[in-house]
Amino acid sequence: MQFFLRLNSSEMKAFYDAIDILLVPSRQDPLPTVAIEAMARKKLVLGSNTGGIPELLGSKRYLFKVEDSSSIETMLSEYCNKDTYEFSSYVEEQWQRAYGLFRSFSKRTYVNSIISGQLKEDRV
Repeated sequence: MQFFLRLNSSEMKAFYDAIDILLVPSRQDPLPTVAIEAMARKKLVLGSNTGGIPELLGSKRYLFKVEDSSSIETMLSEYCNKDTYEFSSYVEEQWQRAYGLFRSFSKRTYVNSIISGQLKEDRV
């Protein structure tokens, strides 16, 4: 496991190309851009069940409980042990979702819906 603070765009591409899975263990993240970037580079994203992450990933099978290390460990182990075909199908599913959500016109609409949803949650 490595942590990176600041990377330029070519370093970011190299980073995404070097990984298989991106974990997003955020406590709150209304628009997880790191997850969007990874999905665009065809990397599997697993994230916490909070903020905009569930809506972005679109399926509970990619979510773990926020601040629950055993949930993260179980899910990571499960995906690391998938066969290549099955793993690739999950990656493709996420890439298709990101592509669909973030094409030019739909991107603006989707981002606005996430932001509006988060603002409503903050007011409750």
